[in-house]
Amino acid sequence: MSLQEAQIAALKYLCECYKKNPDAVFDLTAVARKHLLDPHEFGKYLVYKGFVKNQQFKPSVFLCQITSKGITEVAHEYLKKAMELNEKEKKAR
Repeated sequence: MSLQEAQIAALKYLCECYKKNPDAVFDLTAVARKHLLDPHEFGKYLVYKGFVKNQQFKPSVFLCQITSKGITEVAHEYLKKAMELNEKEKKAR
C-alpha cells in the first residue's frame, strides 16, 4: 500500500468523523498501522502537507483534526455546501 492510499484513507476517515463532531480530535493510529506506517511519522507527514491540525503525539498514538484543505482533498462538495450554507446564515442575520 502506498502513502497516497494511506493519506486518502485517513482523510476520508477524518472527514466522516468531522461531520459527526467537528470539535473533537480523532485517532489515526489504526489507519496508519493498516497501511504499515508508523503513526507518528504518518502524522508528521499529514501535518506537513497541511491536511490536519491540533495534532497530539502520544505514546504510539496520533490524534488530530482535519483542516479545510484536508476536507477539500476528499470531499470538496461537502465543504462547498457548508460554506454556502454559512454565507446564507450570515445574510439572514
